[in-house]
Amino acid sequence: MSNEPKSLTQTPDVFDAARRVLARTTDEDGCLLCDMTDGGTGRPRVNLRGSTRPHMAARVVWVAERGPLVQGDRLRRLCANLTCVNPAHYVLIVGGSDGA
Repeated sequence: MSNEPKSLTQTPDVFDAARRVLARTTDEDGCLLCDMTDGGTGRPRVNLRGSTRPHMAARVVWVAERGPLVQGDRLRRLCANLTCVNPAHYVLIVGGSDGA
C-alpha cells in the first residue's frame, strides 16, 4: 500500500472541512496556526464526511482555496510552523517531484 497522497477535489465536504479548520486557527505573523493536531506528527488533521482517515488540514484548505490536488501532488511548507495551514505558506510540488 502506497503512502502517496490521494487525489483531493473541491467538494462540499472539503469546503465544510476547510471552514472547520479555519475556525480553529489563530493568525500569528501571517501563519494561520491550527490547533487540530493529531498528536503524532504535530500536523493538523481533519476528517471529511464519509472518509475512513483524517486528511492533512493544510491540503484541505489548499484545495478549498486553490483547487484540486491529484495523486502524487505534494505541498511543501515554506514557513517553520508545523501547524500552519495558510495556503500562501505552501508551494505545490506536482507529481511529488521537487527536483531535489
